[in-house]
Parts: sequence; structure tokens; C-alpha cells
Amino acid sequence: MQSFLNVVGTKRTFRSGLLHNGQMFSLGFDTYTQSNDENAVAKKISQLGLELDLVLINEYYDESLIILKKMMCWQFEDILYISNKVSGRKYNFPEEHVTHLRKWTAADNALYNHFNRTLWKKIQAYGLMFTEDLAYFRSLNGKVNNSTTFVLVIK
Repeated sequence: MQSFLNVVGTKRTFRSGLLHNGQMFSLGFDTYTQSNDENAVAKKISQLGLELDLVLINEYYDESLIILKKMMCWQFEDILYISNKVSGRKYNFPEEHVTHLRKWTAADNALYNHFNRTLWKKIQAYGLMFTEDLAYFRSLNGKVNNSTTFVLVIK
């Protein structure tokens, strides 16, 4: 782990920006000079919070889709998806590696935490129907994923 951090920390190429806070890099943040500047990170995240109405969180994908559905005035059928190659594997890294990775990707972690909190505020604002809508959607989407035939309807 340490050798990885040493190598990518010393070589500055376009692609190495994708490794060091890659999400922030992809959103226009200068990860080479500002990743360790907490004020610059906070300012960029604040700016993104004003620009982005919703960020879907992978771990809460269904919840994110329910919020998107409401924001876009869509129907449940508009957010159905087919799961493909979903792995339930989880990796347990040594705590030392986790600590290094969290430090290495601190700006990305701050970004994730901000939009994760934002998602849960939107869920809370959705109201009591959220739980029912989520259960209905999961049931409907489960039927799609368990079906052996698919019909494409073009309106």
C-alpha cells in the first residue's frame, strides 16, 4: 500500500489525477495542488451543491432513484433497471490501508459525505410515503429482474 501511495504521489500525469480524489478531479477540482487544502475542498463542494440538484449514491441507489423520480415527475416504470454482474463481495482491508486510503482520498470522502447527507435530507423531506414508494419500487423492480423475458414498449 505504501509503495502505491509513494509512486502515485510522485508521478504527476493526467491519469494520476484520477487516482488521487478522482471524483473531485472529474468535477474540475485541481487535485494536484488543492487536495490537502480543506477550505478549497469545502468551497468546491459548496459550489457543486449549488450546481447539482441530485447525486445518486451507489449504496442507496434505489433510494436515489425514488428521489429522482419525484424530482422529474416520472412514473415508477421510468426508473426500472436490470441488475447486471452485481457482486456481493466485500473486501476487508487492514486498518492501516484504510487509514492511508481515507487520507489519500480525503476530498472525495468529503464530497461523498456531503451528497450522502444531502440525499438523506431529501428522503426526510419526501415524507411518510417514501418507505411505501421504496417498497413498491423494489417489488416492481424485483419482478423485472426475475423475469426471463423483457418487452420494450416505445411510446
